[in-house]
Amino acid sequence: MRLLRCDNTLREQGEVGAFQKIHPHYKCLPAYGKQLTEMRRSGKIPARMVIVTFDWRLARAYPRIVIAEDAIPKDLNFSYLAGLPVQIVYRSKDAHKIHAVVEEILKINPCFLATFAVDRAGEDGARALLIPFVAMKEAA
Repeated sequence: MRLLRCDNTLREQGEVGAFQKIHPHYKCLPAYGKQLTEMRRSGKIPARMVIVTFDWRLARAYPRIVIAEDAIPKDLNFSYLAGLPVQIVYRSKDAHKIHAVVEEILKINPCFLATFAVDRAGEDGARALLIPFVAMKEAA
């Protein structure tokens, strides 16, 4: 049976669904989200850019969160990223997930947001899209 980490406890998938029905604004924390939340609550911020990824092998040397394969971005809590520089590092196989994650992270106002397709670095036509939040806000 698959387990999800939601708000500092492990719950079976059925329990999480029932809890979310009772509390419609409840959102789960992705992997390492709890540590970043506790850091922010204590008045600290990461010394480096926070990396958002879908792959456990990427960005291990950075403060990061890892989004599970079957996670729905609108159901995740990204509030601890407010005011921080954030980079989404992904592989081409996960490119279809980027738009939804960018939308959810922009809602909490990071100071900077960038996306980077790590497996396309160095290729002609590689997509490394830098999205400074201010420019995104002005465009809207």
